[in-house]
Amino acid sequence: MRRALLIATLVFVIPTAAFGQVTGVERLTDLWSLPELTPGVVAFGESSHDLLGLNEDGFLGLFSRLYREGGKDVLFDGEGPGCVYRLWFTFSLPAPYTRLQFYLDNAEQPTVDVNIHDFFAGQTPPFLQPLVWDDSRSSGGFVSYAPVCYRERLKIVTTTGITFYNVTAHRYRADTEVTSFAGDEDYTAVDALYDPDRAGADPKDTTGVDYAALPLTLAPGETAPIFAEEGAGQIASVRLTPAAIDEALLNNVRLRATFDGANDPAVDVQLGMFCGATAPGFEVAALLFGIKDGVLYSFFPMPYFDGARLELVNESAATVSLQAEVGVRREPPDDYAATFTTVSRLGAPTVLMGDHHFADPTGQGKIVGVIQLAGGYSGQGYLEGDERWYPDGLLTPTIQGTGTEDYYNGGWYFKYGMFTLPTHGHQMRLDDAGLDVTGMYRLHVGDSLEFYRGATFSIEHDALNLDTDEVYRTTAFVYRVNEDALIPEAEFDVGQSLDEARFQYHGSDDQPTGPQLFFYEGDQDLAPYDDGGYQSRGEVSFTLPVNPFNDGVRLVRRLDQLHGRDLVRVLVDGADAGLWRTPEHNPFKRWRDTVFDLPPALTKGKSSLSITLVNASGADGFSQYHYWIYSWKRPLISRMRDLVLSSPATQLTIGDAVQLFVDGGYPSGHREEVTGWVDYELSDARLATIAYGRLKTKTAGELKVKAIWGDRESNEITINIIPPASGADDDLVDDDFIDDDAAIPPASTGDDESGCGC
Repeated sequence: MRRALLIATLVFVIPTAAFGQVTGVERLTDLWSLPELTPGVVAFGESSHDLLGLNEDGFLGLFSRLYREGGKDVLFDGEGPGCVYRLWFTFSLPAPYTRLQFYLDNAEQPTVDVNIHDFFAGQTPPFLQPLVWDDSRSSGGFVSYAPVCYRERLKIVTTTGITFYNVTAHRYRADTEVTSFAGDEDYTAVDALYDPDRAGADPKDTTGVDYAALPLTLAPGETAPIFAEEGAGQIASVRLTPAAIDEALLNNVRLRATFDGANDPAVDVQLGMFCGATAPGFEVAALLFGIKDGVLYSFFPMPYFDGARLELVNESAATVSLQAEVGVRREPPDDYAATFTTVSRLGAPTVLMGDHHFADPTGQGKIVGVIQLAGGYSGQGYLEGDERWYPDGLLTPTIQGTGTEDYYNGGWYFKYGMFTLPTHGHQMRLDDAGLDVTGMYRLHVGDSLEFYRGATFSIEHDALNLDTDEVYRTTAFVYRVNEDALIPEAEFDVGQSLDEARFQYHGSDDQPTGPQLFFYEGDQDLAPYDDGGYQSRGEVSFTLPVNPFNDGVRLVRRLDQLHGRDLVRVLVDGADAGLWRTPEHNPFKRWRDTVFDLPPALTKGKSSLSITLVNASGADGFSQYHYWIYSWKRPLISRMRDLVLSSPATQLTIGDAVQLFVDGGYPSGHREEVTGWVDYELSDARLATIAYGRLKTKTAGELKVKAIWGDRESNEITINIIPPASGADDDLVDDDFIDDDAAIPPASTGDDESGCGC
């Protein structure tokens, strides 16, 4: 009876808590939530970029569609749920009769069907200014930031061929609540917020924000604080009003910001590269930073949990006088808010055959904006570079652009000169001792670039990364926590008999491809990868080990883009998880890494998953070469103040198994379970094994156990392990009416005797 009561205590259901994902218009307007981290976002795009890796990015329209269907060009084909946050076009030969069409959720008729020039005139509701601009206002580019969300699927189609285009979107995991675009959306609130005439005013709700102004005079070499406070809060705004805006102020006075007692500042950047201009006389009217009417401003929310310090450092040879005003909301930030940081890079000279890197963040977070100065000594060829976004260790860039000014929503080297808008701009053009300099900026608010296991964000410094006399100077605005949210679980090589046996792989109609030597798109497109796999025309299945405390699982598959329009139905333990659509086609750079996120409702509490992939691509089938498997980890353990270890029993019999529990406390006081994500230290590894907090006894003795994560340690608990009574069930065989082991989340299928719960 004692054994039955013990196991009844151990029977539990791991909750699958839903974390609200901000989407659509709310993503553009709820700017206080900008630092918050939510799982399951893939920032991706489609564009007319040259599939050979050269510079035919739309001039002839050779790569200006994904595929052709029904006499129309399909530019974007996204499986939902998702949302398109940016459309950009420019035209070498504009066709006045071309129509732009949006097909929502597999409907036969388009929800939007409008002349493409009328669309970008910003007069077709709900596609209105200031979310939509034509080339006269965006200096050669046609751009829309009006969000178009979709629950099941979105196809963006043109009725005739076009030349240059970019689409930027988010794909969400299946449990995200998304309402499909209907065409009658009310964008009044977002239109008011993004009105260019409001530039210089804080676009966030300022209720509860306190402001303090401080006059400062900084001698050469002097450092002075403009804000210092203990406790928790959020910096809402920084406004600096100098006696004069000159080159010394913009280039030799730095802003430094340090949060939560860190040794190094998270922000350390010249004022000009923080606010958008490095020479006097230029206005920058961006939504969250700028220089307007003699004031330098920043409205990025900057959360802190254990104090913050902002200071100015005068590295110039002149005395600087200014007034600093800092706005603070002393309400504690969300437990999952990331730290605001800047990444400043100077590429001078640029590197032969290598991209300029805006940022290479580790951990998890999002990139929310870029300021760039680019210069060259012979024309503006330095504007031919394509941006590339590689999140979470993918070898394929999920976003690849068509040109530097295209990334900043202009066209034809900014055809109509300088401009400044809330979301983007070309704010500077000058000659610096023969160096032709172009200044540009772009915010990523709706179209933020999420990462969960590090990322690389880079841009070519000319058409082919060949010139080495160019100068690239950039600042990227990043929210980041140096802790991964995607944890590797396993990987296996399709076609390798040992791997297939290990993962119980079975395919009903697999055609072996033999060894293949192909290339990925992107910065490393001259590095060949050798792999073999299958073209599969039926269904395949395999079994994966995962952390039972996962908050969802990510599958990554290497495929061959030769055929394109790859479509697979995904089943998890027999339950439908949705369609895995990869519409891209590239017969030249054929490798592609593609992602599918499984929601926690299908994965949490399980130590293994049976995955079935059913061909939905037709006669060509789908290709598979390699799989990588990750578990999503929601807890931010590095943010927790303590770890508490507990056990439902402190005396066990040899052969018993017990599930330990560990929870951690955030600064807010909220506690969250971290049992499956920490390591465990055993005083004597001979007495028991432990995996994911599941402890199983081996021999008698007194066992002391602690949970450990990095430099954090829990309390220590003591478990006495005793021999079984004569004739008692020692639980080494499953003959109880309650199966002790089945009542506990099963351990990893791996042979982990080390005491690690990872």
